[in-house]
Amino acid sequence: MKCPVCGEERDLYPAEFTLIPGWHAYKCSECIENKMEPRFTVVLAALLKVNSPYMAAIVNYSYYGPPIEASEIIPV
Repeated sequence: MKCPVCGEERDLYPAEFTLIPGWHAYKCSECIENKMEPRFTVVLAALLKVNSPYMAAIVNYSYYGPPIEASEIIPV
């Protein structure tokens, strides 16, 4: 199956999204080991302002995909 984080065809394992506590999904072992998050969870965590290290994820680019722009995480 396709990993929702990196998009690669790999075996997936249950994992918790660290940026939004209580959210569970499946990730490949490489993304789990490297503590990578799906891009959409970084954006959602920022919009929800949950107590999570979403800014660290943005700054450290610990997600796959294009850079997250301020317009995506600051409601208008």
